[in-house]
Amino acid sequence: MILSKTPLYYLMGLFAGLFICNQTIKTVFRFDLIYLYFFVLVFISSLIYIGKLIKGDGKLSKQVFISISFFSSILIYACVSTYYIESPNYTNLFEILACFILFFSARCVNKDSLKVIVFVVLLFSVIQSSMLILNRSYLYSSGINYLLMSFVVALSTCICVPGVLLAKSIKIKILFIVIALINWVGLLSMQSRAAFIFAFFYLIISPLFLLTNKSKAIYIATLSLLGMLIFSYFYKEIIEFYQNSAVYARMFDLISNFENEPRLDVYGRVYNSLGEFYLTGYGLGETTPNLYKYTKDKYPHNFILEFWTEFGFLGLFFSLWLLFIGVKSCFFLNFNKYYNAVAVTMYLFFLMNFMKSFTIYDSAILFFLTGVICTNIRTSSSSASIYLKESAA
Repeated sequence: MILSKTPLYYLMGLFAGLFICNQTIKTVFRFDLIYLYFFVLVFISSLIYIGKLIKGDGKLSKQVFISISFFSSILIYACVSTYYIESPNYTNLFEILACFILFFSARCVNKDSLKVIVFVVLLFSVIQSSMLILNRSYLYSSGINYLLMSFVVALSTCICVPGVLLAKSIKIKILFIVIALINWVGLLSMQSRAAFIFAFFYLIISPLFLLTNKSKAIYIATLSLLGMLIFSYFYKEIIEFYQNSAVYARMFDLISNFENEPRLDVYGRVYNSLGEFYLTGYGLGETTPNLYKYTKDKYPHNFILEFWTEFGFLGLFFSLWLLFIGVKSCFFLNFNKYYNAVAVTMYLFFLMNFMKSFTIYDSAILFFLTGVICTNIRTSSSSASIYLKESAA
């Protein structure tokens, strides 16, 4: 019975939160325990699976069978290509295996786990944002990429929005507002365009999904009125504050020098070399030496494109399938419930980032959140209300 108790799910949430916040922990505290978080997550999920099997609740769904088939095919191809490569990269093989393991481990995340994940993300975002405001040079001396630094701050900012809109307690609403304001100041002091753009548009658009029809109309009218009043009275101050922020230089460079945007060359190389890899791919870790050997960027900066260049048509089909089941699952969650909104927000945030940055071998969090999204749903035929699963008592 102890294997199915709630504390096990809380522990799952704690280490999942630490796993997501690892870059922030590295930036602020200068230590990296990512492998510890990973192995503890796998251990806890194994205990939960064992508990389900003992209770006779270990049946595999059709989606799980399909997932296992796809993942197994990719892993077999990865192992075969690694065997034939002159200088095999076993680190990449481990990373892709870890991504797949986390996808299935995430099937043990429920509402109790998600509560702890949210708490951990909010806590470390406030710590990092406070450090950015008080001593920015200390964080930037950590050597962590600015985009990696911005992950938790931007994500926490977005999580605060449904908290403000859906929380019943005024004190909780105020708490979320304070956290969001601290994070906004921290976000503006960083250089991440993608994180800033996502957080800004999420702030504007998400209430349209979270509020009821009557509340939507009030929100649109209020937002428009306040926007016009604030912008008209504080136009100079707003522009001056934005132009002095770190993100301004990055946004200005993107707009004024779009034709020199590095991503255009990155994607262009993939397009010009389609004939070389579209069917079989270059093999595990072979995109870099074949396409980006003499360039600054060393991978396609796109989740789907890199799976295609690495594993050919199989990788393309796999990545599109993974995208499909993740996005489809979002529509079966109830946006009127805070933690469902949080789960979807976290998934979409990391999906956006891996569509324009990072390599697939760093996508463990995306695979983990895809697993969370795909597991915690019910079909419309089984229930009129869709909630995240509760842990077993």
